[in-house]
Amino acid sequence: VTGKIYAQRTLDREARAVWRFVVLATDEGGEGLTGFTDVIINVWDINDNAPIFACAPDSCHGDVSENSPPGTSVMEMTATDLDDAAVGQNAMLAYRIVGNAALNGANSGADVFSINPATGTVSVAMSGLDREQTDSYVLVVEARDGGGMIGTATATIHVTDINDHVPRFLDRTCSVRIPESSEPNTLIIELAAEDADAGENGQLTFSVVAGDPEQKFYMVSHRQEQRGTLRLKKHLDYERPGEQRFNLTIKVEDMQYSSLLHCTLEIEDCNDHMPVFIPHFIQLPAVREDVAPGTNVASVAASDLDSGLNREITYSIASESDPYHLFSVDQSGLVTVASELDREKVAQHHLVILATDHGTPPLTGTATIQMALLDVNDNGPEFEAAYAPIVWENVLGPQVVRLNQSSTLLKAVDRDSEENGRMLFFLMTGRMPTSVMVFILYKLYFLLPYTNPTSKPNPHRKLYDIRENVLNYDEEGGGEEDQVISLLPPPLCQTANPSRAAQLARKSLSFSSQDLARYLCEIIRDADQHPETAPFDSLQVFSTEGGGSLAGSLSSFSSAGLEEGTAAGHECLKEWGPRFEKLKALYERAEGSDL
Repeated sequence: VTGKIYAQRTLDREARAVWRFVVLATDEGGEGLTGFTDVIINVWDINDNAPIFACAPDSCHGDVSENSPPGTSVMEMTATDLDDAAVGQNAMLAYRIVGNAALNGANSGADVFSINPATGTVSVAMSGLDREQTDSYVLVVEARDGGGMIGTATATIHVTDINDHVPRFLDRTCSVRIPESSEPNTLIIELAAEDADAGENGQLTFSVVAGDPEQKFYMVSHRQEQRGTLRLKKHLDYERPGEQRFNLTIKVEDMQYSSLLHCTLEIEDCNDHMPVFIPHFIQLPAVREDVAPGTNVASVAASDLDSGLNREITYSIASESDPYHLFSVDQSGLVTVASELDREKVAQHHLVILATDHGTPPLTGTATIQMALLDVNDNGPEFEAAYAPIVWENVLGPQVVRLNQSSTLLKAVDRDSEENGRMLFFLMTGRMPTSVMVFILYKLYFLLPYTNPTSKPNPHRKLYDIRENVLNYDEEGGGEEDQVISLLPPPLCQTANPSRAAQLARKSLSFSSQDLARYLCEIIRDADQHPETAPFDSLQVFSTEGGGSLAGSLSSFSSAGLEEGTAAGHECLKEWGPRFEKLKALYERAEGSDL
């Protein structure tokens, strides 16, 4: 009715600062004419809004590099006030830092940062901003309007890293012992370093920069963990010059800075070389088998390229090469006869000398000493078996003697060499009346004189056991021509004509066994009937050698004989007395015979 305009609810300028509407006026109770007017209402501001930070509550973050100089802008802490900035001081804001909290470190945030009161720009207030000491700060910033209303927000400032620290090894010294037998890629040592920087500035690389000209080693870098491992790249050889010790220089570096570490690697010798003899084969001159124990026969020397206990050597003789322990070797390598030698037991020695080092496990080198023994005539002839010869009386000779139940052969051996045991002779000793012993192909014929069955037995005639009568003989055969034998008389006189002796030596009395039997029976009868013949107890020697034998002749004609064509050749037998007349006749008969 009055035309006054009233607000029906509380106005909010920040929601609507201007209202505009049309007011109508109608007469005649609303039925008449109408008039209108345009009404504009401006809502007058009052300080009813506090300042508000746009980043609040969780997004107020700023970053600044460490070591930034004072005045460096960090972030903008801008607040807004919904009040009317054009009217009064309701929207005029002033900023300040009212509180701080350092997340780590000792510096106070208030001392480090400042804020522009008019603009809200946060800046570095002092030098020496160090991320490694304090990497983030929390600031409480206040915005106050002209009406005294306050708004606050919490700002977090992160100090970003710059590469301002040199990486350094945690260990100031490095010393490692490495077995020579280590395989490639073996871990030798793990090295750790430190770099206070962060991110890429704190990622470290390790390398070997000196002391390894042949590239025996390499480094594996664990950059983010700031550690590196030293590994072996190639095989080691302690015996090579310069490989007993390595003085390595190892470098650790980040993107800008680096530092060095000197590492000493001591190589431990492993027993990888066996002792070596030079020479490894020794051929010694032949040694007499009667060499006295204690005699030095050889000297050996071995060397080992290893060191320490691995090169210390002990000498010994392989038991299989000296089963009878006839030799010994001392620790200087001197080989000595330890016991009496016997060529007939071992004719040639092949000694294996062992050189064993003291490593773990021990290694052994060998050398061979070959040594033959010279024979000494230290063995007499021996019968192969115990013979028990049997002959029968009253049997017309010649009679083959059975030496045992299965054999008529008389065999003997001499264990000495051919020089000392080749020429063996069979001799009968003792009294054997009118008996003759003959070896035909090593058969023993026991020839008894013919005895008339009706005649009176001779009480003095008896059979002899010849086992103790045969002294020695040569068993060596002479080939196929041993089927022909030669019967040669013993040397009874000397001659000055050696050619005659040689001719008689070559002249053989060759005949069959029947002829021999008849011939021997004739000799026996002559011996029984003629008292002037050789006495019954004289020694009868017969040579039994083959014409083609390689063995030396047993005949005495090789050294003595009768002078051919001269009567004096046999006349010397007369000097022996009348009993040798028969022998003289035998020589003359043999010389004129075709046999």
